[in-house]
Amino acid sequence: MATKTKYSIGYNQDPKMLELLDAYANRIDSLYFPMPPTYLTSGRNRPIEKNYKTNIRTVIKTCEKHGIDSQILLNATCEGALCANTSHMKKVTDYLKTLAGIGLKSAAITNPFYITEIKKSIPQLELHSSINCYTSNLEQALYLKDMGIDVLTIDRDINRNLSLIKKIKKETGLKIKLLANEGCLSNCPFRKMHFNSLAHRVPDKQFLIRSCITIISKDPAKIFHIPFIRPEDIKHYKSFVDHFKLATRTLPTSQIETTLKAYIDEQYNGDLLDILDMTSMKCYFTFINNKVLDKLKYFENMQKCTLDCKSCNYCETLLKKAAILNTGDKNPKCNECEIYLKLIKPNIN
Repeated sequence: MATKTKYSIGYNQDPKMLELLDAYANRIDSLYFPMPPTYLTSGRNRPIEKNYKTNIRTVIKTCEKHGIDSQILLNATCEGALCANTSHMKKVTDYLKTLAGIGLKSAAITNPFYITEIKKSIPQLELHSSINCYTSNLEQALYLKDMGIDVLTIDRDINRNLSLIKKIKKETGLKIKLLANEGCLSNCPFRKMHFNSLAHRVPDKQFLIRSCITIISKDPAKIFHIPFIRPEDIKHYKSFVDHFKLATRTLPTSQIETTLKAYIDEQYNGDLLDILDMTSMKCYFTFINNKVLDKLKYFENMQKCTLDCKSCNYCETLLKKAAILNTGDKNPKCNECEIYLKLIKPNIN
């Protein structure tokens, strides 16, 4: 009997979120959550609940009860002068030791200094490279292996380069994790600055209205270049990918369940935007018909993409047949439309 694919989902600080662990325990690989901000900032700019540090213990215990791994995120891309500070690192490591003592199973890490230190101090903790390590080639992967990483999280930009991912797995001998519902532009020129701004708690809206949404506003067909893996395409990766991550910790619990169920079922008959991590795109698009992408052989065509957009026009065809653009009104699915529409409205035909 084939092993059922499991998914890693993010904790959104909603107590009802933990009920999903009970309902889908046999299909959830792990639940991930950030470090308390007193230790490290995060790869997301989210308000932290008042009792978050105490609630982490509840999250860990609930995961343990359901046989689900609990995973803490050390995924900020900038710590300023503290990035290699030994006393600060000891403070972080001591806290992780406490959590490991009550059942924490793994940590996803961006800063290489932490990898070697935690591997030495807490050997029972499984270490995953963060997606913010941007691991996109074999040499990077081998460095991380030598440092002590157990699971490699592959850079989203090579999600569709199956042969390269297979090579990295073969040559490193490590487990491989992919982020499936990616919503960031392929090879986004703003990505590193964006994650650095998040690490320093710069309000997300201030950054976004001047960054990647400006690219989409000029060329909306680029949304189809985003390296997401649709639920229908998970089957192409099962033989060589060990873990699939779903970006969910900024989503309401109902949407997390919708997303998780779509990937469990490996099909989704609805709005692609509802299951991908691309909230800001909802101000520009009203709907993207996921099933139309099937009919137009999306996976097969994107595998052949050479970025020769002037002669190809495949993404333009998708735009016409699968997408409904926002005509300039506020999309009820988007909480930030009023801000974005000020920017994009002049470009809407």
